[in-house]
Amino acid sequence: MAKASWYLVGYDICCKKRLTRVHRFLKKEGLAVQKSLFFVHGAPSHLTSLFKGLNSIIVFGEDDIRAYPISHPSRVWMSGGPLARFPLLITHQPEQQKHGPKGWINKWFGKK
Repeated sequence: MAKASWYLVGYDICCKKRLTRVHRFLKKEGLAVQKSLFFVHGAPSHLTSLFKGLNSIIVFGEDDIRAYPISHPSRVWMSGGPLARFPLLITHQPEQQKHGPKGWINKWFGKK
């Protein structure tokens, strides 16, 4: 089984209805860091199924969705935005190890 990795998923959607559907879909799968950027954690097979779901929503030639592999969200430089209220969320890696790959997200956002 392939090892889980982190991805920065971004999108550019032309139609407001599809934009809303894509945003809601990704909100269930990862952590929104901007209106159109998400951190997603999973194995390549998870990313494949994620894109299959997204491909059923978008229109090819009009919409664009991309996933960039990253070593960890703590390696992404950020300033301001929704995560500015949670500076330890990005910089405190021992929490990530203690709570597992998604535990550090859940800890800060109160998810069980």
